[in-house]
Order: sequence, then C-alpha cells, then structure tokens
Amino acid sequence: VGVSRGRADGGGGRLRWGGGRAGLGGARAQEGAFLAAIGQSVTAQDRDGRLLFANQAAASILGAASPAELLTWTPEDFGSRFTVTDEHGRPIALDDYPGTRLFHGLDPEPLLVRSVEHATGRILWSQVSATAVHDEDGEVVMTVTVSDDVTAVKGAEAAQRFLASASKLLGSSLDVETTLSRAAATAVPQLADWCRVDLLDEHERLVPAALAHPEDAPDEHVRLARGTAQR
Repeated sequence: VGVSRGRADGGGGRLRWGGGRAGLGGARAQEGAFLAAIGQSVTAQDRDGRLLFANQAAASILGAASPAELLTWTPEDFGSRFTVTDEHGRPIALDDYPGTRLFHGLDPEPLLVRSVEHATGRILWSQVSATAVHDEDGEVVMTVTVSDDVTAVKGAEAAQRFLASASKLLGSSLDVETTLSRAAATAVPQLADWCRVDLLDEHERLVPAALAHPEDAPDEHVRLARGTAQR
C-alpha cells in the first residue's frame, strides 16, 4: 500500500493515493515499513470491505497467524469469529464503522468497539478511527483504519463500576436471593458474558444462588453457565 501526504484544493491536508504496487521502493517502502512496525493496529480496506493491508499488530490482536493470513479474511470471516457490539451492547453493522462511513461521504467520529472472540471468550475493546485515501481526482479509493487497544482501561472501569454497584446492592436489601440476582446482573455484559453466584449449603456444597446472562447470549455461553452452576 503506497500513500503520500498531499494537499486538497482548499489547502487542507489529505491522504492521496500514490498509485503503483505495494512493496515498491522509495518513500512508499518507508511508509509501509513504518505502518508495519508501529504498535497500533493498522489496516487498509477498499470500498467492498476487502483488506488491502494489515500490520503485525492487527494480526496479533485479531488472532491471525500473520498479516498475510489476515488479508485473506472476508467480512463474513470476522463475523464468524467475533461478536461485535458498541459500549452499550448494541450490534455494530459494517456500515457503522468509520472506514465504511468515509466511503459514504460522511465524517465519522471514532467508534468504541467491544469484540468477543467466539473460540476463547476473549474480550477486546478498541477505539477505531479511519482516514480516507483519495486518488488524483479526489475520489476515496481506500480507507486506513487505526485501532487503539483500550481493553485494559475499559476492563478497569468495568471492574470499578461492578464493585461499586455490587457493594451498594449488597447493603440495600435483606432479601438475599433478590440481592444476589441483581449483583450478578450488574456484571453482565460490561464485565463478563455471564455471571454465576454459588453459596455453600449446610453440607458445605456449592449450590447455585443466582445466574445472569444476556437474553441474546450465544448458546455455548448459556450452556456453560448453567452446566457449571449444576456441578
């Protein structure tokens, strides 16, 4: 992918497509080496959503063996590997992403994305922003997306909110069953995909006291939560 810093007719800066093939020498090779080496996840895609470039950080975060493997993924592949929502748990469509919105002539704000990997249950939070790349005629030919990994920050925020809410709930009622159910629900989905509370009975055996999961939780999560609670 070769891009160069150009100037729009009005004098403002914009990214301009430099033409040619990826990997050519000179400034384009330096730009490619820089994008490949930086710690942020960087991808470039065309109007159809096809990946044209991905650096090692993007491959590592998404669980691909290499950038080359990631370039073979289709939008459907991403959908089969991850459940993607916004910070409020609402599904995010392809048209909601900043890169896609740029192709529609919009000026999108950065998007906070929560991704859950189906195979492992791993939760990833990303702050996604994009820049349009124009050809000589000013048409958008591709978009470059930068994703900042904010998982640690969002995890700490969710844990603090959960502890504060759970502490308040535990002291708000003498009804143990109701209190524990509310406390479990507080953890979902901000802190976990499901939450189970077990208590010791008079024989010192763990028995389920509360269970919470989203109504649209994947079947495997529901089975795991209920199965574990029954053990």
